[in-house]
Amino acid sequence: MKKIKAKHDVCHILKVTFVTCDTISQRIQWSYQIKACGLIDCRLPHAILQRKERVIMNTYEEKKQQRIERYRKLAEKNQELSNKVAEESIKMIEVIPMGQPIMGARDANYRARAWDKMGKSVELQSKADYYKNKAEAADNDIISSDDPEALNKLRAKLKALEDKRESYKAANKKAKAEGKDILPSYVLQNLGRNIKSVRDR
Repeated sequence: MKKIKAKHDVCHILKVTFVTCDTISQRIQWSYQIKACGLIDCRLPHAILQRKERVIMNTYEEKKQQRIERYRKLAEKNQELSNKVAEESIKMIEVIPMGQPIMGARDANYRARAWDKMGKSVELQSKADYYKNKAEAADNDIISSDDPEALNKLRAKLKALEDKRESYKAANKKAKAEGKDILPSYVLQNLGRNIKSVRDR
């Protein structure tokens, strides 16, 4: 391979690297190629790659926020529809005198439509709750595997859980010494399972 010295050749390599290096293994292979070409100073491409990482992370966060916003809008839409249909059902039922028996087929159909509307309202309410829970889950500390910062977030989460476990142990030790009640055993057991789950990821 010819040694690359011209500025336009160097710029070409940097542009190609910027577009194609998406994994750590690719970056390692690229660094070997740069050394083979006689380019010693890799600070510039490293800065470019760092910039690309920020772009990837920002894109991920933008998509995450868009997903959360979409879930919230769907929750609001279904909640509004549920309330509307429920009100229509109530108005239909209110015109029926209390205790009045069914007065023929027409009355039976009317009552059936009223109850169908109430059932539809319940169905829409379930959808609203579903999307609300989806939005809350996406906005919470759940770490997705496709998050570019997943490893760093998992490390931070693991440290926070381990620190919490140590604080609980210290609190139990102090409570025992003072003759007070300690935390239930399941608290530390659940925390230990959470720590194991994060480590296994």
